Amino acid sequence: MNNMMFDIQGMISGACIDKVYEALDHIDGLTNISVSLWSGQVVMQINPTLATFSQVSSAVTNLGFKASAEYE
Repeated sequence: MNNMMFDIQGMISGACIDKVYEALDHIDGLTNISVSLWSGQVVMQINPTLATFSQVSSAVTNLGFKASAEYE
């Protein structure tokens, strides 16, 4: 498992947090998902054999948010 952090632009409410969390929670290979409105970030653990950066990025951008990521 690798740690991944996304900066997300455009979240303005708790409903945004819920939407992002639900979209990511449906992707196999992601665990310990934490979405923060205050920091504008989502942090998670990713199993790169089950999930890809592209899947995560698409899930977030399909909701209408801008996302950029970094691996730890």
